[in-house]
Amino acid sequence: MKLEGLYGVYHLIYLIVSLGITIGALILIKKKVTKKETLRIIFKVTAALLLIAIITNRISTTYYRIYVTKTSNTWWGIFPDSICGASSLLLSISVLISSKKNNPIYYFVVYLGFLGAIITVFYPDFLTDQSFSLLNSWTGLLHHSIMLFLVLLIVTEGYLTPSLKKVYIAAIGYMCFIIYGLFNISIFNIRDSMNIRYPLVSSLKVMTSWYMVGIMFTLFVLIISLIYEHRHSKHKKTI
Repeated sequence: MKLEGLYGVYHLIYLIVSLGITIGALILIKKKVTKKETLRIIFKVTAALLLIAIITNRISTTYYRIYVTKTSNTWWGIFPDSICGASSLLLSISVLISSKKNNPIYYFVVYLGFLGAIITVFYPDFLTDQSFSLLNSWTGLLHHSIMLFLVLLIVTEGYLTPSLKKVYIAAIGYMCFIIYGLFNISIFNIRDSMNIRYPLVSSLKVMTSWYMVGIMFTLFVLIISLIYEHRHSKHKKTI
């Protein structure tokens, strides 16, 4: 069995350990943490770790592109150029500033962060052409794993209540990311940002283009909100 690459030994070990820690920690918190102050500290510490992970990843990734693969010649690439990277940065800063329930930013970045984290943890495409041992490889996996834990913590502890009235925030938030991506490309001369020039999957150019991803993301938030409100209304009727 191969050591490196997608579903190699290193990736599978990481997958098992990270998911085990995530699930175990969430169960432990749910059962043992009863004080709001303790929960607030957990939120802040997790957000701080996420911020450290994404900053480290951006520095190492930019260095790798400039000095190893030579696919970039500017340190302006240190700013997140992917939806997941931008989500990690925004989520960590949002929680550090305010971990109050139903923070408006949660109605956008929690959903997007969940999708991005799940996809990348299980299918980290960057492992197809770079070693797991590289700093930018494992910090890439790490910030997605921490983001997944933080997103699930927000949801399981009731800090995000899905709402049809808030679906527009998801659509607007995604468009803000696209505008940010255009800024990166035009001002900092970045090769690509937010998958505007290149689709998420090269063999599915239309289905994984930035506009189709935006439509599917908004529909995902809409469906989750519909299911939640339907179940919530049925629960009220039975009381």
